[in-house]
Amino acid sequence: MNRIICIALFLLYSCSKETKSCFTHLPVDIKTGDLVVFDASCSVGGSYYEWFFGDSTNSIITTEQKISHVYSNPGNYDVQLNVKRKDGPRFKKDKNIHYSIALVVK
Repeated sequence: MNRIICIALFLLYSCSKETKSCFTHLPVDIKTGDLVVFDASCSVGGSYYEWFFGDSTNSIITTEQKISHVYSNPGNYDVQLNVKRKDGPRFKKDKNIHYSIALVVK
């Protein structure tokens, strides 16, 4: 009986949380060397945020919704955000939601 209750609570907990990924950036008009601040506070249900900046830098995984980056060269960059979360206290199932925008650096 306890096992059934635990499974039911797990399903209720994991199904009730919506995960949504989105982000904004400032400045909007980016020039080479500008500090660009990316903000994922419009995302819902995330525990971890994995950022890909579209240049030669490695991806960054953080628990913070805001992160900054500097582009050293002009060009077009595909910035991607994967929002990840963990479901339940014992069950460790990752859920990934992907969001991306095209960024032009002058």
